[in-house]
Amino acid sequence: FAGSGVGKSVLMGMMAKNGAIDSVVINNDDVSYTVIGNTEAKGICGSGILDAVYVMKEKGIIDETGYLEEDFVIGDSRVLVSQNDIRQIQLAKSAICAGIYTLIHDADVSIEEIEALYVAGGFGNHVNMVSATGIGLLPSELLNKIKFIGNGALAGASMILLNNDMLKKSEEISNKAKELHLSESAYFMDKYIDLMYF
Repeated sequence: FAGSGVGKSVLMGMMAKNGAIDSVVINNDDVSYTVIGNTEAKGICGSGILDAVYVMKEKGIIDETGYLEEDFVIGDSRVLVSQNDIRQIQLAKSAICAGIYTLIHDADVSIEEIEALYVAGGFGNHVNMVSATGIGLLPSELLNKIKFIGNGALAGASMILLNNDMLKKSEEISNKAKELHLSESAYFMDKYIDLMYF
């Protein structure tokens, strides 16, 4: 979901710019939405599609398998969500969430021991985490432990350049890090299939 990747796999997906639906909510039984630039909706960006899928799940428009009887039109816009869009979201969200669970499993800790889940990047700052955990993009057990750090790469690079102690600390972390090949993990594969459901 990082950057504008979601726009490439969703029928009416687009970058987070003027004309993109960036949030969708339920008010009683009415579906409302916001558009970047307060203009006519032309498409939907990553944060908007996550909200839309969450709304569809909550309203029973899709079932736990992701089945969608007919295209879902967002409010009074001309922007719609198709069955293929739902399938693309399922593939991505199950891979991300299964990856997180696999890291926790490989580290031999319980999810209750996780103190924080740091979300970096501009996309993370705009995502409704209730929607993200509600559809299974992120583990629901970590909802209240999610912390946004904005542009983590830039902030980290700046800290290392300006502080020798941070440079040493980053080197220590790097030396302790190890590679985890998800494609070779039976645990990941099982989780990936399980988490395909909503």
